[in-house]
Amino acid sequence: MKIFQLRRYLTIKSGKRGWRQYVDRLKERPTSHITAFAILHEITAILPFPFIYFPLKWSRLGEYIPIPTEYIQEGNRKINRIRTRYGLKPLDESSLVLINLSITYGIVKLILPLRIGLSFILTPWLASIITRSFTFFQRFKTKFFS
Repeated sequence: MKIFQLRRYLTIKSGKRGWRQYVDRLKERPTSHITAFAILHEITAILPFPFIYFPLKWSRLGEYIPIPTEYIQEGNRKINRIRTRYGLKPLDESSLVLINLSITYGIVKLILPLRIGLSFILTPWLASIITRSFTFFQRFKTKFFS
């Protein structure tokens, strides 16, 4: 999509400032906007995981966190039971995968205000895409299946 087309959906023509302009759009079309916000909120929760986890894994930051080794081994034993049940290869007893995943989860929770703001700003854009796609399918259904 070209920048000027995207800008059309992100800019609001009303004279309201701040978050009020987005709230007014939400009042006009609540279903599409709530659906778009929920989708964007979940995407912004899942998308950062590899971008945070793999640098943590490669930097080996988990080795410097003072966690007793028996806690790490016990956690890996519990996860290995689940992994073998589903046919996956078990983790090593001293693997730091769970520590890196816990740190990643914590960082994703810390950036929650940023995620909500980004989801809130991009909601009108995604809502317009959802609305246009449903309109297209409605026309297609009427034209070919009526």
